[in-house]
Amino acid sequence: NLALQSEAFNVTWTPSTANVSANVVANPINGATTADKLYDDNTVTTQHRIDQAITGRVVGTTYTFSVYAKAAERSNIMLRGPSDAMYAFFNLSNGLATPVGGASAEMTQVGSSGWWRCSVIIVGAASTNVRINLCSDSVGTFSYSGDGVSGVYIWGAQLVKANWAGEYTPTTTTTVNINSPPNMVIMEQNFCP
Repeated sequence: NLALQSEAFNVTWTPSTANVSANVVANPINGATTADKLYDDNTVTTQHRIDQAITGRVVGTTYTFSVYAKAAERSNIMLRGPSDAMYAFFNLSNGLATPVGGASAEMTQVGSSGWWRCSVIIVGAASTNVRINLCSDSVGTFSYSGDGVSGVYIWGAQLVKANWAGEYTPTTTTTVNINSPPNMVIMEQNFCP
């Protein structure tokens, strides 16, 4: 996992006309109160987001950026990996993912409390940042006027050099190797005389 502070969006992540309240609701994996709320400020007609600079990003390499998200007052987000032109919108109410610019995207429901794991697969380009944008209720609109309180719940960010999200592996101040996809089985066959 190349994304640092994967469960602490008020550390290492840089807000832009947005705010983060830490540890406000139960996370979707073990139920501990470690999920954060990302919410907009009251700036008009702008993006409300958080970014993290990724070191060692390689142009032309496939990356998957994922985060667990749950609707609060807002129900749409946009995720962008280290590529300006490839990203995806996610509707946390109906489970619809909309990729843009040749990206791929998927949503997996986690439990029954409204959490989704949202993943976007991109090819690394000029940008060195991963980004989580709040969106207005209109799909595809990530520049809007905020009200200072509305947002979504987020937890468990992960960036991997692969075309799959992989098993979530938390980070703090250093990157961490992750396991292969859970459905990947490696078989060995021995032939005897």
